[in-house]
Amino acid sequence: STISQLYDRFGLTLAANVTGLPALSIPGILSVDGGDLGLQLVGRRLHDGSLLGYASRIMSAQGECV
Repeated sequence: STISQLYDRFGLTLAANVTGLPALSIPGILSVDGGDLGLQLVGRRLHDGSLLGYASRIMSAQGECV
């Protein structure tokens, strides 16, 4: 892979990867004009559990099964 291809694949998560912060994305939070919008969450260092808890609450509020 070239640097450009790697950036295309990981560009949106690069900041979290480089800094070692926990991050996750929740696809399909909203539907707008026939497309889905997602949400990316980035947490504090070593607070993976808190981040997963927030994601679980968001998904529960959206009617998703975690």
